[in-house]
Amino acid sequence: MSVPGGWEFLEELPDKVWPVPEEIAGPTGSLSSNLAIRMLTSDALGNDMVALVGDYLAEGARFNWWFGSYGKGRVSIRQMSECSSLSRESVRMIYEAWRKFSQVYEESNRTAGVAQAEYEELETELKVAIGRLRGRRMQWPGAWGS
Repeated sequence: MSVPGGWEFLEELPDKVWPVPEEIAGPTGSLSSNLAIRMLTSDALGNDMVALVGDYLAEGARFNWWFGSYGKGRVSIRQMSECSSLSRESVRMIYEAWRKFSQVYEESNRTAGVAQAEYEELETELKVAIGRLRGRRMQWPGAWGS
């Protein structure tokens, strides 16, 4: 893709065009909330994972709050694009891990423990996303919370 001078950073951003899966396109305008709703309405997750999804939602809300109240007016276009890309990439990675887990779980007729590796991969993706969002938010002045 050819971009005007000074905008080359756009080509470096991960996952520039990820078609949003229909199953997480609604009911809200937030992909991360829609994904969390999808996950939380499943009976496949244990309490440990429900708590982790809650942590992801909370960190996503902190990130969006910081970005909307402080970041948007004070960061460069590049940084704004990177933040948007980070958030969307986090959703994509969690979604893909969720799909793998839920597919194996369903194919096993919901047999406990069969999809343990996929469950652990989903857990890892959630933790990575939480860490990335928190890390990005905390690196700039005006960040708050822990």
